[in-house]
Amino acid sequence: MLDQQIEEAYAQVSQLDEEINDLQSQISNREGSIEKKYGAFKGENPGHLYGGETSTLDIIFRRDSFNDFLDKTSLFENHIRSRYQADRNPSGGDL
Repeated sequence: MLDQQIEEAYAQVSQLDEEINDLQSQISNREGSIEKKYGAFKGENPGHLYGGETSTLDIIFRRDSFNDFLDKTSLFENHIRSRYQADRNPSGGDL
């Protein structure tokens, strides 16, 4: 009787170990996805260039040249579009 309880306990521990491993794998996958998305966000977010929130006026007044202004405006536009698409399709990603 005691041997059977021990075997059942070991079986439960093994099952829980498998579940833990599966969950750790899912966490790792999601962390990778988050890091990837953060990297993309960081690359498209003009606010990141200045270490904070950036308004259109900040972009205009901090520009080094008109081409720089256009580049930053384009980055800002891409960021807004990607956020808009993400907001419209919240279940479309790994998160």
